[in-house]
Formats: sequence, structure tokens, C-alpha cells
Amino acid sequence: MKKFIFGITGGLGVGKSYTCNKLQEIFKEREAKLAIIEIDLIRRYILKNSTEQRHIEIRKQLIKKLQMEIYEENYSINGRILGEIIFNDQKCMNEYRKIVNGGIKRMVRSEINNREEKYIAIEWSMLVEDEYLHLVKNNVLIVSCGKGKVLKRLKGTDLPKNQLMARITFQPSLAETIQKLKKEKAKYIIFDTSTDPTKKKYRELAKNIINQTYVTE
Repeated sequence: MKKFIFGITGGLGVGKSYTCNKLQEIFKEREAKLAIIEIDLIRRYILKNSTEQRHIEIRKQLIKKLQMEIYEENYSINGRILGEIIFNDQKCMNEYRKIVNGGIKRMVRSEINNREEKYIAIEWSMLVEDEYLHLVKNNVLIVSCGKGKVLKRLKGTDLPKNQLMARITFQPSLAETIQKLKKEKAKYIIFDTSTDPTKKKYRELAKNIINQTYVTE
């Protein structure tokens, strides 16, 4: 069975997870199963929970390169401490990507190969910047939302305010993402969640994905 793979991206608080859940629900209604691969879960597994030696070596290398003084058993890395470093220093972010992203992509490829669903979505806020376009076959769904709505949604987050704002500032704008996608000749759909879309809107979105009807607004 030929698989159709696409990416889902967008900034913090735009509604990516909710959109993924609604799409899975609607795909199921249409008897078309959709698998969601969350890069953040894979990233956390590699940096914190994995006991595989290759992942421990990645953590050791990252700790040494970023000169991290605080880490846990098995060199497990605290996400907040790491975020404080990489979201405030582009050089550190670049080093992080060099060390960690290869391991993440290997796990993503394995996950794609092992999934039985026809439709597979890879969800990650830095999908374009971390160079996942080849894995999603240049098919991208951009979830967007107005800044005011985003800040309202993020009020209950457990991240400290300074880290939250650092991550929001670090992430590319919608215009920057579109510019990069156009440069790579990628196909994309923009789905705005500012007005809390109805189920009808999500159904239209699912239809566009299934029919591979990519639009730009």
C-alpha cells in the first residue's frame, strides 16, 4: 500500500495538537486511518527516557558541547534547562540540531516504515527549520493563529514566562515559513484556528488532504 505522508507545523499555541485530533476523528469517519508521529515525543524519549546506548551517547555529546552542569541519571537531560540554553542562543541551537536531529530522523523513518495506516502526518513546530521536508514529501499543513489568541491559550502552560516568550520569539513567523516553503517548491495548506473553526471546516481540511488539493489560504 502506498503511503501518503505530510507534515503539520506551526508555532507554539496555534492548535496543532487539537487539529491533529480532529483530523484523526474525521479520517476515521471517512474510513481512512491517519497516524500522527509527534517529533516532540521522540525528542523527549531520546533526551530523557531512552536507555539505548546510542541515545545515551547523544546525551553525553550534547551535555559536553553545551557545557551543561545539571543532568540526571543515565545523562537524562532536563527539558527546561535545555530550553533555557538553546532558545536564547542560536549557536547552541545549531549545535543541538547537529547532535540530536539525526537520531530523531532515524526514529521517524523507522516509525513511518512500521505504520500500517495509509495516511501519516509528522507534527513538529520546527518542521521546516529542522529539514523534515524530504520526509513529508514536500507536503505541509501550516496551522496558524493570531498572537492574541495564542497568548490566551498559553496562559495555563507550566513553562516559566521567560522561557515561553523566548520560544515564541525564536519560532519563525507565518510569512517566514511560507517563504521557505516556496523556496523549496513545497506544497502547503494554511489552516487558521483564530476563530475556533467548526467541524465543517475541519472536514473540508481533511478532504483537501485526502484529495491532495493543496491551497495557499
